[in-house]
Amino acid sequence: MIIYLIGMMGSGKSSVGKHLASQLKYNFVDTDCLIEEKLNLKVHDIINQFGIEYFRQIENQVLREIQLDLNTVIATGGGIILNQDNINFMKNNGITIYLKTSINELEKRLTNPEMKKRPLLKKNSLYDIFEVRKELYDKASELTINCDNLSIETICEQIRSELKNRLC
Repeated sequence: MIIYLIGMMGSGKSSVGKHLASQLKYNFVDTDCLIEEKLNLKVHDIINQFGIEYFRQIENQVLREIQLDLNTVIATGGGIILNQDNINFMKNNGITIYLKTSINELEKRLTNPEMKKRPLLKKNSLYDIFEVRKELYDKASELTINCDNLSIETICEQIRSELKNRLC
């Protein structure tokens, strides 16, 4: 089974993904890390040097290059849902889980100095990005987990329980 985690930046896709993969004994892949490895640059440097459109093209390529014959949890970039081709690909190859996080919770999480390096937050407010994407996440997801004020462990328990219910 392939599990795609989608959601806003700061929603916990990478942290939850690593933990969930460990619990399920699945492989773990982070699309942003694959992009960084492929281009030997950090995501913010790729966007700053080549632009967001170039980054989105590479994101689409990397998504399609991931080996799909293994049980894998894939943490995607927050904007992966901006391309309908990505949504179709994920829906055709696995289950897409939306880690839904409120704007208030995201604002708390994104006060971290490392988060300030995110290029999209230099040109857009978190609120504007959230407003554009929230409906896209809902449409792209087959399962939604509300993540506000929950531990990574609790989120993973909810995901495992929902997956078990769907498989039975």
